Amino acid sequence: MKTLADNFPPYAESVEIKALGFNEEQTTCFGNFINEKLCLGFFHPSHCTEDTILAPTYSQAFDFFREKYGYDVSIKKCTPSEYKFEIEQLFAKGDNDYFIDFAFKSHKEAELKCLNKLIEIVKTK
Repeated sequence: MKTLADNFPPYAESVEIKALGFNEEQTTCFGNFINEKLCLGFFHPSHCTEDTILAPTYSQAFDFFREKYGYDVSIKKCTPSEYKFEIEQLFAKGDNDYFIDFAFKSHKEAELKCLNKLIEIVKTK
């Protein structure tokens, strides 16, 4: 059964998203990490210290990558028991980027792998 915490990427990914500029956004989050532990509530960057790691939902994280870096994400069920993700960068100078990966056992696993791939892509550009 899915819990509320399943809507949030893990601490390590949230740290990476912060390093890529997420805390610069004026986005209210429904969680943050204190000593690597997810705490739920309403958190806004203006009320956080520099050490605060906001915990965006997966949806907020994917919105951030779309708006700041131009990557559009799609997670789909491709067989009755498997999921896939697709990442596409539109309107980029030169060739548009397109990534796809298959065979994840759950939607949550596909979300996490997709988020990790987005972090990797942006960090290497």
